[in-house]
Amino acid sequence: MKFPRTDPATGELAPVATAMLETVMALLRGGQDPASLTARDITERSGCALGLLNYHFGDRDSLVRLAADALI
Repeated sequence: MKFPRTDPATGELAPVATAMLETVMALLRGGQDPASLTARDITERSGCALGLLNYHFGDRDSLVRLAADALI
């Protein structure tokens, strides 16, 4: 399975995945230590179900890495 999951027709992230990615990016911009972010923190702050993080990104580390790469 390729992560992050995107819509096959548009190539875009689902709105819920975008919300999680933007949440992590905002936390990292605010100085949050990436190692201290938990999957539960991310999903609660973004208003998403915990299982959706794994569905869209594979795991927490992949999401945090993607967010950090987007900020560089």
